[in-house]
Amino acid sequence: MIKISSSVVMIFILVSITFIGCGKNENEKFQQAATLQQTGKYPEAISVLTELKDSEVDTIAAKARLSIGKLYQMQITPQMVGNSLLDSALVAYGSCYTDYPKTKFAEEALFLSGFVNANDLQNFTKATELYNKFLESYPKSPYSEAVKQELEVMGLTPEEILNRKIAVK
Repeated sequence: MIKISSSVVMIFILVSITFIGCGKNENEKFQQAATLQQTGKYPEAISVLTELKDSEVDTIAAKARLSIGKLYQMQITPQMVGNSLLDSALVAYGSCYTDYPKTKFAEEALFLSGFVNANDLQNFTKATELYNKFLESYPKSPYSEAVKQELEVMGLTPEEILNRKIAVK
């Protein structure tokens, strides 16, 4: 029979408690941010998420950055107006897909970066660059078809889009 010293067992227990506690604390913070968002306290929700954006756990940091970007993109933070909100959203999205490209949140962050550039800022050059990067990075993504369609009609008026569809028939 293998003997395990009590100090080894104690270290194992302390390490386990530390990791379990961290996960619970971070989940509680995400829940707190969601509750704040639901009650219209958007700056407070961003503040809570900001505490998580530099987590040592990649998925937590990426999720926090994506969530911060979405809150800014919604343009409902009273301290900021107009493009400064969208710029803040793009910074959050960019840090998500650049710093954590292997997380499941990076895909959505890159998609939303292209979307904001195309649809909110009308920066079609940047949107095209981001969408092409998206298709290269995530060719099997559920967003891929939407991205391809967006690239086809980007910058066109609704009338121009209809005329194209009619001409194809």
